[in-house]
Amino acid sequence: MINTVALLSSMVVLVVARPQQYQQPGGFNAPQPSGSNPNALARILTQAQEDPFDGNFNYAFSLDNGISQNAEGRLNNKGTEQEAQSIEGSYSFTSPEGQVITIQYIADEGGFRATGDAIPTPPPIPPAIARALDYIRSLPPDPSQKV
Repeated sequence: MINTVALLSSMVVLVVARPQQYQQPGGFNAPQPSGSNPNALARILTQAQEDPFDGNFNYAFSLDNGISQNAEGRLNNKGTEQEAQSIEGSYSFTSPEGQVITIQYIADEGGFRATGDAIPTPPPIPPAIARALDYIRSLPPDPSQKV
């Protein structure tokens, strides 16, 4: 009985310890992109990065599918209570309609601000509403309301 348990235990150990059949992504048998996701295996065309580990950095890359991005980060007011990171950069991609979309952005103490032709803008305020807002602003403050 003890010999049977020892034999079965040894077999379990051998089965569990055998090499796994795992293939690294991107190897010879890597899957090809399907028609539903042409970006599945985008290739890097250019890549650059610099990080001196002092709070400042920059990086840029572009892919063969038209996607690109770059950013530069700075540590402002280093060593003070007002120390803050700021990042300025942009990214581009091609829309499903074939239009190249580029967005520029700044992220700092003032928040995240993005600009670009693809960002929707609100319609103009109708003149009647603009006049009403001007009128409300012209009224003296109500002393019963606390700000």
